[in-house]
Amino acid sequence: MTSILTSAFDTWSFILWFAILSLVMMFGNVIRRKVKFFRNLLFPTAIIAGFLGLGVKYLWYYLPDIVNFFSTTYTSDFLVSAKSNVIDFNNYLQVITYHALALGFIAMGLKTVKDSKTRKYKGKPIKTGLLIVNTYLLQGIIGLVFTIILGYVFTTVAPYSGLLLPMGFGQGP
Repeated sequence: MTSILTSAFDTWSFILWFAILSLVMMFGNVIRRKVKFFRNLLFPTAIIAGFLGLGVKYLWYYLPDIVNFFSTTYTSDFLVSAKSNVIDFNNYLQVITYHALALGFIAMGLKTVKDSKTRKYKGKPIKTGLLIVNTYLLQGIIGLVFTIILGYVFTTVAPYSGLLLPMGFGQGP
C-alpha cells in the first residue's frame, strides 16, 4: 500500500491542482453569470467549469505534440513531463470524486428538516439513508441484470456498464 509520501501526490501538486480547480470554477462562475446564453439555460457552474477544464486538460496533454509540430528544434523537460502530469491530475480528480461522493451521501442521509409550524423534525436520518441505499441497490441490481443480458447478446460489454444506471439517475448531470 502506498502512502501519500510515496505516491505521485506530493504537497505542491495538491496545492497547484487545487488552485487550477479553483480557477476553472471561478471562470465557470463568471461565464455563467455574464453570458446570457448560459444564464438563460441555467447551466450549473460545475458543468461549465468541467468543460473548460476538459479543454485545458487536453490542450496541456497535447502541448508537446503541438510544440513539436511547429518547432522541431525546441525540447524541454517541462514539455516531456506534461503528459505524465495530466495522468497524475486525472488520478487526483478520481480521488476527489470518490471521496466527495461519499461525503455527499453521508450529508444527504444525515439531513433533517424542521416543520415551520410545529418546529419538530420531519423525517429521520436513518430512514433517509436506508431509502437512498436501497434505491441505489435496486438500480444496481437492474443494471447488473441488463449487463448480463447484453453480455449474452453482444460479444464485448464493458463490465462497469451495469453501474451506469444508478450513476446516471442518482448523480444527475
